[in-house]
Amino acid sequence: HGNKVSGGNRWFDKSIQLLCQSNGKLGFVGEHSMADGMPAVALCNFIQKLDYKSLKEECPVSYDEDLPPIKNIFNDTISAMDANDVNEIQELSNKAKREYEQLVDSQELDVLSFQGYGSNYIKKAGYS
Repeated sequence: HGNKVSGGNRWFDKSIQLLCQSNGKLGFVGEHSMADGMPAVALCNFIQKLDYKSLKEECPVSYDEDLPPIKNIFNDTISAMDANDVNEIQELSNKAKREYEQLVDSQELDVLSFQGYGSNYIKKAGYS
């Protein structure tokens, strides 16, 4: 789900997030009450089976140089604030970052991947 670097870019109130990393890896975060079980697995399997060439043929992208540049919609808001407002927002943002880092630091996770039995044993034993 993230660490101190990427954890601030996760929105756990959203039903589905696709996390695209610069190294080409893709992650999936699903809020389980909306994206539970088989539909989420089916979506992940569908995405995993896609290949770039066929996707590019199905969804051609054209880059139009006549498009207007992206504009900062917050410019007017920020310039309308006085220095005290900007400082207060910065302090609240810094406080949130510190609290997030403390939360991350307070967690501990150990993983043991045991492959000794295999899926057939689990099914024969009646656990699956």
